[in-house]
Amino acid sequence: MQTFTAWRSKFRFGPMHMKADRAALKSREAMEKYKKEIVEIDLSRPFEHGGNSLKAYKELIKRSLELEK
Repeated sequence: MQTFTAWRSKFRFGPMHMKADRAALKSREAMEKYKKEIVEIDLSRPFEHGGNSLKAYKELIKRSLELEK
């Protein structure tokens, strides 16, 4: 029984193992993507759109999301 448990833990061929591994990989990839995006963000840049337009509102939402990251 111990041999089977050790083999199963090492090779992770079960469907639940594969799903968990895939989810962990996606999570790591998303974190790396966010890290790269954060480096490129310049929060002190001037606003492109002003006033009460939809474009200005969209830009404000994008900026707040960048700040949250």
